[in-house]
Amino acid sequence: MTSGKNYAAVIDRSIGSVYQTGVANKILQYATLLRNSSDLSRARRWGSELLQNSRDAAYADIPVSVKILLTENYLSFSHNGRPFRVSDVLSIINQVSSKSDDGTTVGKFGTGFMTTLQLSENIRLRSVLSDCGLPYKPFSITLDRRGQTKEEIFAEIEKTTAELRLVDEAESVNDFDKSAFNTEFRFHSSVVIL
Repeated sequence: MTSGKNYAAVIDRSIGSVYQTGVANKILQYATLLRNSSDLSRARRWGSELLQNSRDAAYADIPVSVKILLTENYLSFSHNGRPFRVSDVLSIINQVSSKSDDGTTVGKFGTGFMTTLQLSENIRLRSVLSDCGLPYKPFSITLDRRGQTKEEIFAEIEKTTAELRLVDEAESVNDFDKSAFNTEFRFHSSVVIL
């Protein structure tokens, strides 16, 4: 072996690179499609996608509630669904689905949320994590899909993942209210497309 390399290290590095390229290409292709499309049926899908996701996050014993706020600078969509698991947030960041095929959720392919890029390519997600018996922790991340190359998209994915890693520094939520609007997607834009 030369320079401390072996095939296992090359394989591991290549797997990461192939995955990163695939994720960035998927996001870039879909964003480009939306940027260049005038399909009205596709343009209207974002609302049903957000409602579907809030339904999928609903508690069995509490009806799902949503709140929509439109301002000059953003559209806010909030719901009272369950806290996120880490895999749920990573799935949104990387645009893959974490939903099971057990009949309890509607969406499962990871592309539906991308329709919301029609509202804005700069989305702020604020919610709560609850996973692996750890304390409830609030988090806030930015999903920036404005990049024009796979390298720009992946750089933003890395920034978002770094934001998520800060969750341990947040104060624990000791009085979590299941009926409150604990999740907000804020679609920032100078012009919100409806």
